Amino acid sequence: MGLVRHQAAIAIVAAAAFAVGAVFVFARPTYHQPNNVVTVAMADQPQFAASIVRRAFAKEGIHLRPAGVLSGVRFYADVPERQKDEAFSVTLYAKTEKVMFDSTGPQPMYSTHFANVSISYGGSDAAFARRVEAAASALRDG
Repeated sequence: MGLVRHQAAIAIVAAAAFAVGAVFVFARPTYHQPNNVVTVAMADQPQFAASIVRRAFAKEGIHLRPAGVLSGVRFYADVPERQKDEAFSVTLYAKTEKVMFDSTGPQPMYSTHFANVSISYGGSDAAFARRVEAAASALRDG
């Protein structure tokens, strides 16, 4: 009779261990993007040409200069080529791109994205930020 009780206890412990193991094997959580990440297919967006974007900023006294091209994505800043302006950038995305915009983390003084354009100014010059915003508004509102 004692052996039967041990076998029953062993079977119950083994079944419990199997059930816990099955939960970890079969019920793994899937990755869900945070709600603050938005993926935008540029093929579905209006496309602004670089000349139009540069003209809108020039009207506000901001002269955009090419800062690089990577996989069809064009970067512009207000400094001479090959220099990097950490605070201000304008990015034009190619029609073939899918871009993930994330709103977590520290926010720059001004940041927006619309159509195939992303604009960011993270410096501390409020007057310059207003000029950036005015150029972006003029561009967006056409």
